[in-house]
Amino acid sequence: MLGLAACKSGPDYAPPELPTPANWSGIDAHFDASATNTTAQTAWWQTLGCAHLDELVQQALAANHDLLAAAARIQQARALAGIADAADSVQINATTGYMRTRTTKATPSPIAGRSYDTWSLGLDVSWEIDLFGRLARESEARTAEVQLAEADREGIQQSLIAEVVSAYADLRGADHRRAVARSSIEASEQLVQITRVRADSGTGNDLDTARAERLLASARSRLPAQEQQWRRSAHRLAVLVGRTPGELVAALRDSADLSNVPDLIALGLPAELIRRRPDVSAAERRLAAATARLGTALADRYPRLSITGFFGLEADRASEIFRSTSRAMRAGPALQLPLFTGGTVTEQIAVREAQIDEARAELEQSVLRAFEEVENGVAGLQQERLHLAELSNAVEAAERARTFAQQRFDTGIDDFLSVLDAEQARLDLADQRAVATTELVRQFAALHKALGSGG
Repeated sequence: MLGLAACKSGPDYAPPELPTPANWSGIDAHFDASATNTTAQTAWWQTLGCAHLDELVQQALAANHDLLAAAARIQQARALAGIADAADSVQINATTGYMRTRTTKATPSPIAGRSYDTWSLGLDVSWEIDLFGRLARESEARTAEVQLAEADREGIQQSLIAEVVSAYADLRGADHRRAVARSSIEASEQLVQITRVRADSGTGNDLDTARAERLLASARSRLPAQEQQWRRSAHRLAVLVGRTPGELVAALRDSADLSNVPDLIALGLPAELIRRRPDVSAAERRLAAATARLGTALADRYPRLSITGFFGLEADRASEIFRSTSRAMRAGPALQLPLFTGGTVTEQIAVREAQIDEARAELEQSVLRAFEEVENGVAGLQQERLHLAELSNAVEAAERARTFAQQRFDTGIDDFLSVLDAEQARLDLADQRAVATTELVRQFAALHKALGSGG
């Protein structure tokens, strides 16, 4: 019996070999694929140099409700693991009771046809001896589920930080676009004034004035959409930090700007990514739990041995229950052997085997998805850097063109339409640069989320 109690049914879990590329593809000088990712355990968002953003991240980590719910799920998993561990222990219950019994005349007993009372007070004791490791396998599964819940919380935390950074970037991007629009409004108002003066003096015409007024109205029309985007970002940030949507609007009006995205980002080796990604860890722990539960199902084919007993007092009158003659004791083993279950045990084993196959496929898919997200993040950040650099060059060229067009109009070489075209092009390109600056920060956050960078 001791030998059987040392056995465990089912296979012991061993982490599977996962598909891992040797190196990242297509990285440039902005990325360091060294053996150690130094950002994995650091606050990567602090490289953006914004104290206001740091404060928002800390508030989110302390009060975000998704994160609090994930912490509660960890506590649930730990409690269930404790229940599984306790199942292997002796169970003792204090009991007291009264029973009235009436026998029939056919009862083969001297008390046939009589009634009698039974009063009891004592302890019920039970203990299941884990002959084939059924309880041990269930404990393994519950322990793996605790680790799964912890990995899920880590994944939610990493996603939360990236979302706070992205929302704050959207907020500052809306501010930048609004500043571009206001600058264009000021320039357009000056053009309207100039064309009106020229029309009144006879050196201009009403068509130029109408065109200038059109440009002014176009610039002003951008402000409502930018304010809407700003408020959406502010409301999103409020929810992320665990507050009602409107609470942060006033405080965020004076939000600080972000520094430039760092030139060099540490990627680490692909093999490190598997150990760092919480979703991969969670999928691996799900496979471990499924493997342990197969052992639980296999143990249902074998006998179960339990020992039960009663230790206490019994009497036929309540007044006599505390006498020495009322002491009672019952103890003995019980062996349960499944003979016919209608195929339920076999089907349960099939279910557990299918769950292992499902968990293994999900694990391998999570690994492939992790590498995909990193490669996409690298490509996105690379291309957005190039996009922003070209837009910055285009904005500088548009500003020079706007100045030259104004000079040529003032000297009478060109008509007013060239000034309007140059100002409209400058406004559009400056707005696109503000959008690209925001997108660069969003790509930076998405890459760190894909890398499983810590918080």
